[in-house]
Amino acid sequence: ATIVSPPFNLVAEELGYKNLMDLNASGIVYPHQQLVSGRDFTRDKRDTLLRFLKGFNESLGLWMRPESKESVLRLVAQFLRIDPVKNRKELEDSGFLATVYP
Repeated sequence: ATIVSPPFNLVAEELGYKNLMDLNASGIVYPHQQLVSGRDFTRDKRDTLLRFLKGFNESLGLWMRPESKESVLRLVAQFLRIDPVKNRKELEDSGFLATVYP
């Protein structure tokens, strides 16, 4: 057993894995989606790290804008290699958009 965060749970289900518990619905708070960097990388590759963080922050801004919902769904489907039309309900029900687009 492992934690599979949305939207990756869609791929796991397609591969035949069973969902034992929906942590989003459970109310259990758990850390996920952390960003971690080693001291050496932070010191030696500061410019790379700052560019990554700026890009990451910009992507979150896109993700949070309600007018971006269709683009976000399309990009996530592309990343997961699933059909955005065929799997639309699953994408919307997976929980990864729930806190952004209620």
